[in-house]
Amino acid sequence: MLNKVVLKALLPAFLLAVFVFQGVSSEATASDATIPYAINLQQDGFSARQKGIPVLLEFSMHGCPFCEEVEAEVLEPMLKNGSKADKVIVRRVMIDEDTEITGFNGEKISYEDLASEYGVYVTPTLVLVNGDGKATGLEMVGVTTIDFYEAYLFQAIDAALKQISIAIENASVDSPAS
Repeated sequence: MLNKVVLKALLPAFLLAVFVFQGVSSEATASDATIPYAINLQQDGFSARQKGIPVLLEFSMHGCPFCEEVEAEVLEPMLKNGSKADKVIVRRVMIDEDTEITGFNGEKISYEDLASEYGVYVTPTLVLVNGDGKATGLEMVGVTTIDFYEAYLFQAIDAALKQISIAIENASVDSPAS
């Protein structure tokens, strides 16, 4: 009998603590890592060339549950934890928005036209490009299973880094000595 009385007295306090804790933890994770929208790809490309890293374009659309899953389970933790954050510049492109941005060549382009330029018609699609905006041929279209998605993405990022490193190496060998 005493246990029931104690439980009844403690239950509201326990539920309140759980509710408060969930609110605090969800606020922290939601604001810690968001994927920046593509705004000026010319500047992003310049940064990528300076660092010798690729740009990852995440093509998404509003209401796409698979896009939200990839963002929450893979991209945001990657940016938050820094596992590949210094090895790739990540930018979100919403293909169902009529937003106009600066493209890699410095000219204005809409999100929709940028998606068409890379042949993107399915979301989510992740496309790795070099600092000039040239596709590396490493892309991920759709989601079959989220379980291995991060591993496949990290392999693609590593392969893009290797491609860019080789291109930089070849360019320095091909350039005349000063």
